[in-house]
Amino acid sequence: MDSQFPQGIEVLVKKASVDADFAELLLERRAEAADEIGLEMTEAEVAMLAAVPEVQLRAIIARIAAHSWAKRPPQCWPHSA
Repeated sequence: MDSQFPQGIEVLVKKASVDADFAELLLERRAEAADEIGLEMTEAEVAMLAAVPEVQLRAIIARIAAHSWAKRPPQCWPHSA
């Protein structure tokens, strides 16, 4: 993964962007989220994740979710009823 985010946090945030239940777990009990998917994180990653304010973490998840939809062709976008 080529990014400025630590890899463990990147995995958690990307999973949260496509799985609403996991996103709530990540937001409510951050330390347990990595364990839930068997992801080992460094002590630095755990500390960094714990330090991110919830509002900022929600915004990061939302940005990734929006970005992933934007990459899909229009026929794959969710349609309103």
